[in-house]
Amino acid sequence: MRKFFRYSHPVIICCLAILTRAYGQHSSDARPVSGVVKARNGTPVAGVSVSIKHSTRGTVTDDKGRFVITAHPGDTLVLSAVGFMKIERPCGKTALLSLTLPEAHRELDNVMVIGYGRERKTNITGSIVSISGEELAKSPALSFDNALAGKAAGVNIISSSGVPGSATAITIRGLSTLAPDGSHPLVVIDGVPVFGSGRNLNTSNFQNSTMPSIGFGGTSVADNITPAQEFENNPLSALNPADIESIEILKDAYATSIYGSRGAAGVILVTTKKGSKGKPLFNVRYTAGTIQPIAKYKLLNGPQYNEIYTTYYKQLGQSSTVFNSPYNTDWVDAVTRTAFSQQADVSLAAGTDKSRYYISGSYTSQPSYIINNDYERYTGRVNLNYQPSAAISTGINMTMTHSENSAMNAPAIYRAAVLKAPNLPIMDNNGNYVYGKGTNPYGNMDSNPVADAVLNTNELHSTEALGNVFAEYKPVSWLSLRSEFGAQITSSEAYTRRVKRPSGYGDDAIQTTSQNRKIVLNNTIHYLQTLGGKHYINAMAGQSYEQSTETMVRIGGYGFFSDDIRSIAAANNRYISATVKQKWALVSYFTRLNYEWNRKYLAGVTYRVDGSSRFSRNRRYVGFPSFSAGWRLTEEPFMHKQSWANDIKLRGSIGISGNNSSTSYYGSQGQYRLNSNDLSYAGTPILEMLQPDNPNLKWERTRSIDIGLDAVLFDKRITITADYYQRRIRNMILTSAVPRYQGWVVQAQNIGDMLNKGMELMITAEIVRKADWGWTASLNASTNTNKILKLTFNGQEVGLANDAYKLLREGEPAGQFFLYNWAGIDPMTGNPMWNDGKGGISYTPPAARFAQVEDVNVFRSSYGTSLPDYFGGFGNTITYKGWELYAFFSWSVGNKMINGSYATLLTYSTPDANNLSTRILDHWLVPGHETDIPRLVNQSVTTAPGSTSSSIRDYTVSRTNSRFLEDASYLRLRTITLTYTAQPQLLQKTILKNVRMLQLFVRGTNLWTLTKYSGLDPEVSAFGSSAIQSGYDELTMPQNKMIQFGINLGL
Repeated sequence: MRKFFRYSHPVIICCLAILTRAYGQHSSDARPVSGVVKARNGTPVAGVSVSIKHSTRGTVTDDKGRFVITAHPGDTLVLSAVGFMKIERPCGKTALLSLTLPEAHRELDNVMVIGYGRERKTNITGSIVSISGEELAKSPALSFDNALAGKAAGVNIISSSGVPGSATAITIRGLSTLAPDGSHPLVVIDGVPVFGSGRNLNTSNFQNSTMPSIGFGGTSVADNITPAQEFENNPLSALNPADIESIEILKDAYATSIYGSRGAAGVILVTTKKGSKGKPLFNVRYTAGTIQPIAKYKLLNGPQYNEIYTTYYKQLGQSSTVFNSPYNTDWVDAVTRTAFSQQADVSLAAGTDKSRYYISGSYTSQPSYIINNDYERYTGRVNLNYQPSAAISTGINMTMTHSENSAMNAPAIYRAAVLKAPNLPIMDNNGNYVYGKGTNPYGNMDSNPVADAVLNTNELHSTEALGNVFAEYKPVSWLSLRSEFGAQITSSEAYTRRVKRPSGYGDDAIQTTSQNRKIVLNNTIHYLQTLGGKHYINAMAGQSYEQSTETMVRIGGYGFFSDDIRSIAAANNRYISATVKQKWALVSYFTRLNYEWNRKYLAGVTYRVDGSSRFSRNRRYVGFPSFSAGWRLTEEPFMHKQSWANDIKLRGSIGISGNNSSTSYYGSQGQYRLNSNDLSYAGTPILEMLQPDNPNLKWERTRSIDIGLDAVLFDKRITITADYYQRRIRNMILTSAVPRYQGWVVQAQNIGDMLNKGMELMITAEIVRKADWGWTASLNASTNTNKILKLTFNGQEVGLANDAYKLLREGEPAGQFFLYNWAGIDPMTGNPMWNDGKGGISYTPPAARFAQVEDVNVFRSSYGTSLPDYFGGFGNTITYKGWELYAFFSWSVGNKMINGSYATLLTYSTPDANNLSTRILDHWLVPGHETDIPRLVNQSVTTAPGSTSSSIRDYTVSRTNSRFLEDASYLRLRTITLTYTAQPQLLQKTILKNVRMLQLFVRGTNLWTLTKYSGLDPEVSAFGSSAIQSGYDELTMPQNKMIQFGINLGL
């Protein structure tokens, strides 16, 4: 030991000298270090703990995010705050620091909105997805449902078209019913169930009063689809996404059963922004950019059009029928444009100990890329909360929206431009619009798409007021009583006016006025307490009453003195097209109990009784129970040493929910109307039955089972949510055929059962977490399998197949394409080949054999559905100092589409003489020519063999043949955004020193799509918001491609 000290003594003295000198230098280098701490969106963060690592020195930031602390150049600052990730940052020699605190992606004890209340995330035992308002703001979508596309597992969203304000089809965990409008989820905004999507409630029809006849005889298309002259509005576009704080999507039975008869299709809870305590925060956001279609069809030019049609009629033996007009017009280019969009959002939020407020206003202009077809929206919101005492709180949430949509007729103009003969001019030499077929032997007698866009009027004006008031009394800390009254009033006026055309047609107008009113009254009592430190109880009981009234009047007129006259009262001929007034009510009683023991074991139970006026007295009231359980593994002793696991929870639920939107407003009652032939008896009009009564009509009930896993891992860097579910729907309601001897044809009936089962996965990973830069990635994937388990009558229903060419059959998925098998083109003759149902080939179209066989449906086969086998989305957010790059992709696999656009653009046999796709140029010419386009005159454009009818039908372009069924799987870059947030120290040196936050960004939308689909857009749907009828592209307007620039300013 002595030897050790003797040899080590000089070393120890040397080390002590170095340490003493270093300490002296360290003390002399101490100086104040100041800084500002902000969130990634530029907002100052108050109350952040700032300390020196391995030291007791510390401070907190003030209300502007500022701090001052004494530090040395070698020290490390440690910053932490509730709701944010802890970061460390070396002091260095800089005296003024600007620090960005990344938000925590999943805090274990933060609160989530659930039905009629809130619950800690750690205690959630149902399947719920939460999307923040900040995430929604990254999309330029007019409505939040479009902004959700691809961002939530199990939620499939189909955009119907590129028309601004058009409807979307939303399904949560597959189809919930067989009715076209029954699979839409319930949407609740600030506690008020609102009018959601649905064709019956949101469609404006503007069928022309006068229409020219193209001619009698000639060839027609077998089983064709021609889009109706109507527009389905998206009611959810009335809410400005910038006002949304968060969206919770309830998916399993335990989460949705509290909404009883309307929870089977899922529930979307929308919470709008509120004020918070502190100084007023004023925000201005402005975005501007361009809008274009994502793609255009390749169509024949004038000379090519002349050649094809002249050749066709020559092969028919009509050598004198010649198309030789000298013009070459690009009609699609003439009616489309690069539109300019803009949006301005302004908000002010603040609060004191007793009151808080959030006030906002917005103006949006997002025109269509069709000329003279625009969309504008004005919104205003006021959210106020006032707490006069510790026991009493009150509040009001109110929004007003007015929109003016003059793009209702954009789909018709777009379709007419695609089909218009390219060898005809837009105007004559005198500047007058040219209508008709010109010198062409055949063609549309009354069409000029450019004139329709410029001269005609098609507009929808909508005004909506939505709000609620509430009062809450809290006599003790663990008990609260709450009453709220909500209302929604929607008023709209759709107006169409066509000018008089040279043919004498047009000169008509149609006006549809509708008003929907809804009131909601909720009374609830909440109990929240922890007993003995281990027993956490969150209980609720309540009552709800909801009443809705919808009215609609459609009138028309034709024969006006002048094109400048708009009033239908001035028309020479006036008529009432339709009038509707319908009303329903729902009364409900419900309760919920959530229990937690020692932060380990969770249990829950809900029960709701609904009484609906849609059902007869003996079927009016039904109960909907649910049960759940959860186990937090990380609270067990054997997991305490596993530092990589922050929170792991297993959960499961089982329960029953219902669906009362699958039946009509008076589904159980007989309905009558005056007969359409004006028949009377002794001067008294005779009634005819519109709908037979069915007093035994029962509720649709859905039993759901869900098993899930929630995990937060590796210092909260990774979050995982996984679910497996089964949903069995019983007593499905569908209007189906009944025996004719009963005196009517169809009746609403409970006709079957259906099963959905699937899996969902959501992963968020914070790959890089540093003070200057970070990288966060997210992925979600879902799969759903659908099967009809039972179907009344003979196990299948072909009625739906005849309406939308879909099939319902036991043991198979609902809504299948039911098609004749197209076997290609015979290379030796150029004739289409068909599967004859016996394994052989026939040259006679099976659909034409209706006079030879008892049922031609024996030749048809199931070809899958339009809903995907797998779908989801993935995104990446990369930040570096003040820069952020965000990219989000959505994807879908296994969904199928009937390319009716391709079918229409290969239809040359009708008297319309429409323009065609350039693919027609590859039609069969000589023996041995291998092609997928038959010879122009072929054996599948024919009369029905054995039939007395002489009508010629073109079966080659029928929507019931498999020729046009395509794989519509896709991968789409939905949004990519580059954002720069100015550093505070830079702003302090400019005239913007009083600016709290400044962001500049550039954003692209729908810039790239990978798909095998040969049409323009694999996401469109000709049937609007109906999920079961989706999968048809009928020259449907493709979605928008947008490039935008914006600024976000905070004061």
